[in-house]
Amino acid sequence: MSSASLDLQKLAKVLQLTDSTHDGEALNSVRLANQLLKKAGVTYEELLREKEAEASVDKLRTEYLKRMRGYMQKHQEEMDALKEAHQKELDYLNRRIAWWRERTVQVNQKSHQEEILKLNRKIDWWHHKYQYLLERTEQEKAELAANMTKRISYWRSKVRGTLIGDGASDAA
Repeated sequence: MSSASLDLQKLAKVLQLTDSTHDGEALNSVRLANQLLKKAGVTYEELLREKEAEASVDKLRTEYLKRMRGYMQKHQEEMDALKEAHQKELDYLNRRIAWWRERTVQVNQKSHQEEILKLNRKIDWWHHKYQYLLERTEQEKAELAANMTKRISYWRSKVRGTLIGDGASDAA
């Protein structure tokens, strides 16, 4: 069994009574604490080890959250830079298209259309590149979050499984 069935608040109150100046009251509180642990099927060692392991899992989660925030910030900065480069290139290409349209009188129609078509293809390429990088970034963020959740779940189950296994081996 694990400390999940143990009322930790009640155990804490009972253990506070061990500080009593009356020896009988202090002894009874120790006995009551032992009964609470026995009823839950947990030893003091297992209880302390589980609390220590949960603290380690919380530390691991905090570390992963910091890494993920840093990762997301880095990708946001990359996306912002990409968005800015994308917008600059589109503005440049649109200015060139406008310039070609203004020169229709001076340039023969065929070369004019070819240049505009080429510029439009370049605009489409930039749109596709931007969309691809945006989707890839979102996928990487989702994979990192899933990996973090999976590892935290693994360590939590390992902590609880180890404690249950240790209790079974102690009983044997």
